[in-house]
Parts: sequence; C-alpha cells; structure tokens
Amino acid sequence: MWQAIGASVKGTSHERTGTPCQDYHNFIITPKYVIVAAADGLGSASQSDTGAELAVRTALSTIEDDIRLYQPLLDDAWERIVQEAFAAARNAIEIRAESVSQPVRDFGTTLMVAIITRDRLVVGHLGDGAVVAQYDNGDVATVTAPSHGEYANEVTPLTAANGLEALEITIQTDNARAVAVLTDGLQNLSINTLTGNPHAPFFAPFFNGVTQGVIDTVATSAQLADFLASERVCKKTDDDKTLVVVGEFR
Repeated sequence: MWQAIGASVKGTSHERTGTPCQDYHNFIITPKYVIVAAADGLGSASQSDTGAELAVRTALSTIEDDIRLYQPLLDDAWERIVQEAFAAARNAIEIRAESVSQPVRDFGTTLMVAIITRDRLVVGHLGDGAVVAQYDNGDVATVTAPSHGEYANEVTPLTAANGLEALEITIQTDNARAVAVLTDGLQNLSINTLTGNPHAPFFAPFFNGVTQGVIDTVATSAQLADFLASERVCKKTDDDKTLVVVGEFR
C-alpha cells in the first residue's frame, strides 16, 4: 500500500514582497506505481509560478499515458518515458508563452520527477532540489543531488535553450521503501552541501510516518505544511519550500 504526503509553502521572502509561491508539486498513486513531480519556479521569472505548475501537471499526465503505452517497462522504456515527460513539459510552457506573447524565459522553472514501482526507482532531475530514498535495509541515500552550472548559484532550468540537454536520469533497481522529493528551499536543512549526503534525522520522521502505518494523508499533509511554514524552519530559509514523501506500508 503506497501513501504520500506533500506540501508547497511560500517563503518569508515572498511573503514580504507579495510574490506568489513559485513552487508546485503533485503526485499520482496507483496500486502498481507512484509518480511524483515537483518544480521550483525561478525567482527572476515573472510567470514562474505558472511555469512550475504547468511543468508538473504536464509531466505527470505524460508519464501516466506513456506507462500504458510502453510495455514491457525495461530501463530503455523508462528512460524514454522520462525524456518525453520533460520534452512535453517544455513544449507546454512554450505554447503557453506564445499564447500570451511572452518569452519562454518568463516561465522559468526547474523540474523533478520520481517514479516508484515494485522493482524500480526512476528519477528525472533538471535544476536544483534533491531526491532522497530509504531502502529496505534501512539505508538513506541521495538519489539525485542539486545540479548547477559553472557557478554554485547557477541553475539550468527547463526553459533554457539547452534545458533538455541538462536532464539527468537515474534508474535504480534497489527496492526503495520511501522516497522524498524536495525543492532547494529545504536543501540546507536536509542535505550536506559538501558531500551531497542526506541528513538522516531530518527524513526519519517523514519516512517512518508513511511506512509504519496507515495515515490520514490529507491531515498529515496539512501538518507538513504547518511545519514548513514554522518559525523554526523559516529562521533557516526564507525561500519557498516543497517536500513530498512517498512510502510503502506493508
């Protein structure tokens, strides 16, 4: 039984300036697989909140359609599915930009997707943010770490001319019992910036919560949103924050 919780919360810096939350997430749960997508709109892009939402919704629907289309689901099929999801998300943003006569860069956003099945963990990652997994043996590891350009604060978004070329695809056959997808607002709290390793104590309560018993995911997601918006967290980061946690309760 898969269950998932998630929240995207506006950062205090955006509260002060009246800027909308530029993070967006969503997920699809079925008996055979879970698909998670999260995006972080670029602060410098005027329509990045729209870009993030459009990227997530398009990626999810494309993956769901392609899973039905591509059989058997071997590694080459999974790679094609992720590539097509990112290409479709980019195309959807281009269409929206053209429809309102704005440049694509105004919709700048990153994008991450994670697909969890009984025998695969498939991740597509473009930009910052991270995907962290807990495996059956209890180990917690970073699956994909933030990706940057030549400089530490330089991110290649989905909307960049070479965005799709920077896409990183990871396919694991280790059995992941829980997976967390987070945007860069939580990186410093949850990931060691020098080693890229996760801070296991940060993830432990979330992973335990979705794997050790059936929960009310709506109520727990609301509690997660309260945590992300808490003074304790906001003292350490003023950016928008997204965290999605998926786990298998057996």
